Amino acid sequence: MEDRLHCLVLEGGALRGVYTAGVQGVLHGAGIRFDGLFGTSAGAMNGINYLTDQPERSFYIDYHYARDKNFMGLRPLVKEKQIFSFRYMFSTVNAQFPLDLNAFDACSTRFVAVATDLDSGEPAYLERGVCSDMMLALQASGSMPMLSTPVSLDGRRYLDGGPSMPVAYQKALEDGYQKIVLVLTRHKGYRKRPLSRLTQVAARRSFQNSKPFLQTMEHSPLHYNTMMDEIDRLEADGRLFVLRPSQPVTVSRTEKNVKKLEDLFLLGREDAKANLAALQAYLSH
Repeated sequence: MEDRLHCLVLEGGALRGVYTAGVQGVLHGAGIRFDGLFGTSAGAMNGINYLTDQPERSFYIDYHYARDKNFMGLRPLVKEKQIFSFRYMFSTVNAQFPLDLNAFDACSTRFVAVATDLDSGEPAYLERGVCSDMMLALQASGSMPMLSTPVSLDGRRYLDGGPSMPVAYQKALEDGYQKIVLVLTRHKGYRKRPLSRLTQVAARRSFQNSKPFLQTMEHSPLHYNTMMDEIDRLEADGRLFVLRPSQPVTVSRTEKNVKKLEDLFLLGREDAKANLAALQAYLSH
């Protein structure tokens, strides 16, 4: 079995992922590398950038394109049934901020994008070298329920990994990683509220033929909160090292205010620098 010592686990949050990009820039600059990387939704997008030595790429994309109507919003939702246009991302956006696929192919780090299986409602771990198309895996991981079309890959249908596995630390533990670093996109103590009545009604209409996924989605706030409670306990026990915003985050998943995006990115850098010595000590013992 390959070396499974250090693992990086990245939460999603759509454009809140600029915080993760800020953290990644500091970690990468300090020469910190990992044997495994698990990313959910925007965490998967950030993760591939870490492995291609472009740790802050997601921030530059989000900062540059947040106000572009072809990138995010009503236009792609009407044209493609996607709140984020993956077609635009993989063409226009990638032409300006190209992903270094040669570096990705050369990197030996195990990489897993976390999605949710539409038919079972269970988390799906779409691993490089196992699934047939990692670009589709990234799209599957980040396809927001009710605002995206399910992604078909290797005979299964997927949506965003957030409802079933927002932070894949449990999978990292099960797979035997000894040192696990989490990057979250909400402050310590944040907990989700139950789905609003409007969201529940919309979800039941959207997923009336996918009852397992509907059940997963309806239980996702409680599942998230339970996971955060366990993360706090494991962090206190020294089993996990957690990097998270040092102050409440007001950036939305579809934020268009580029000043707020920049501030959150810079907060990620500041928090990473403040915790860098402690992180290096954790990884070295």
